[in-house]
Amino acid sequence: LDGVQKMSKSLGNYIGINESPREIFGKGMSISDDIMFWYYELVTDVPMDEIKQMKDGVRDGSVHPRDVKVRLAKEICSQFHGRDSADKAEAEFNKIFVNKDMPDEIEDFNVPSAELKENKIWIVKLMVLSGMASSNGEARRLIAGGGVTFDNEKINDPDLEITAKEGILKVGKRKFARIIFP
Repeated sequence: LDGVQKMSKSLGNYIGINESPREIFGKGMSISDDIMFWYYELVTDVPMDEIKQMKDGVRDGSVHPRDVKVRLAKEICSQFHGRDSADKAEAEFNKIFVNKDMPDEIEDFNVPSAELKENKIWIVKLMVLSGMASSNGEARRLIAGGGVTFDNEKINDPDLEITAKEGILKVGKRKFARIIFP
């Protein structure tokens, strides 16, 4: 963006134009305060005088950076998915990150019966099978970092075996899966 920092997948600060409204809005909200105005200038149609007013407001404390970021996320999302989708993405974002609630749509994961031993499954294996972690090591690190819950119960033990009962597996702030047992 400035010749040093750039929008890129490897830096994790890009927003893909064919991503879902939820993804675009979430990525817009995760842009750092330091570079959000560059995004305004480069990827929105907001007039420069409005951008300057927002910058000045953030600088003097009369405007909260979060409000500016919400507008940015909605502007970007609206360009690719329309205002209605952007509004829905904002509502979903607030539901999950502000109100700490579950998203409206949660993907189902059906546990294969062959993976159950005595009607239980190892939490690490469940995370990998359901796509919530790419490896056993990553699953263990996520558990150690305190970022895993099953039915709102924090998982602290990477050796835990989950008894076969339907529930919501949450990994980090953004990954959810409805776990369904045979």
